[in-house]
Amino acid sequence: MNEYLNRSCPVCGEKQTKPFLAKGDLTLVQCIACTMIFANPVPAEMATGSFYDRVGHEYLSQEKLEGDYSDVRFRRELKLFRTHCQSGLVLDVGCSSGAFLYQLKKRFPADYEICGTDVSGPALDYAEKMGVPIIKGNFLTHDFDHRYDAITFWAVIEHLSDPLLFLKKAASILKPGGLCFVLVPNMRSLAVRLLVSVLLTPYGNG
Repeated sequence: MNEYLNRSCPVCGEKQTKPFLAKGDLTLVQCIACTMIFANPVPAEMATGSFYDRVGHEYLSQEKLEGDYSDVRFRRELKLFRTHCQSGLVLDVGCSSGAFLYQLKKRFPADYEICGTDVSGPALDYAEKMGVPIIKGNFLTHDFDHRYDAITFWAVIEHLSDPLLFLKKAASILKPGGLCFVLVPNMRSLAVRLLVSVLLTPYGNG
């Protein structure tokens, strides 16, 4: 039986929330203070990261890897990244199978020194196989030997029980003037609104 943890708002720390959406075991709530939407409660193994290591093999299906390593997969992220960071030492936190770093190095081989970190062993094994240098383990407790020009969190922050700790850690290992890139779901996007209306059952609508 899974153990669940209750969370305060990851943005402002407020404890009071109101129900937002539910689907199966997933419950999304909205902070009454800052309106942040987040999952609560969450399985304890997600908070520790052990969940992602346990199910890491699911990131290695042929279909998913082909999608991750497609030349169009990180086109948006690469365009944004390249606009603001033209060279330097790059750390991708929550790098999974290493596809973003692989594409960055493939397209601009002389401009970047790359490294990825995650807790999912099988996915990191694949990243290493593809030539992506990796660090396996807890990002918060790892003693990094370098300071970075850029740190990326592509679709990672929303999976963390305490994202502020990760951002503070990132700030501590960035070079002066270094950049942190964060991609998170947009709950007001058309895609999310369609998914909500089709797949999820809003509270109060039966």
